[in-house]
Amino acid sequence: MGVTILEPPPVEPVSTAEARVFLRLEGDAEEGAIDAFIGAARNLVEAWSGRALVRRRVLESWSGSPHARDGWIRLAFAPVSLVHEVRVADQAGVRVVGEADVTLDGAEGRIRLASPSAAGPGVDRVEIDYEAGYAATADAAPPALRHAVLLAVASLYEGREGDGPSLAAARGLTAPWQRVRL
Repeated sequence: MGVTILEPPPVEPVSTAEARVFLRLEGDAEEGAIDAFIGAARNLVEAWSGRALVRRRVLESWSGSPHARDGWIRLAFAPVSLVHEVRVADQAGVRVVGEADVTLDGAEGRIRLASPSAAGPGVDRVEIDYEAGYAATADAAPPALRHAVLLAVASLYEGREGDGPSLAAARGLTAPWQRVRL
């Protein structure tokens, strides 16, 4: 499976100003470092929770058929607001699965294809192009996940000298949001 971000999030879930207040920093010193820590912290929180904090366009692809549990294909990110296109390649060529043949469970970030053969045996490649994330604005992400980003920023910032807080507190805030695999 491969995941490609086609359109990155337009903003981060917390601003540089919010991070500076959280870190109790004054002035503009180390602004570039703070911005880098915010991006890294967002990536950590998204990896831990399986949730895209800010909307972006994603392309997932599988060589062969994706693993489907009870017919559902679990996508890398949730929530999913829109499936742009599902392409299936097999010996007959590439075909686009019609919108009517796709069932979306957006909150859980999974889809079901109406035709079992659309992603079944004999399939060489499946690609799903979709929109994932809470919204295109920073404040739309759940407050606990935004706070987890701030805690991770603090850990990365203060950990440069070896005395920063553990990332465990930030990871703990993501626990209720983690997508469980049954």
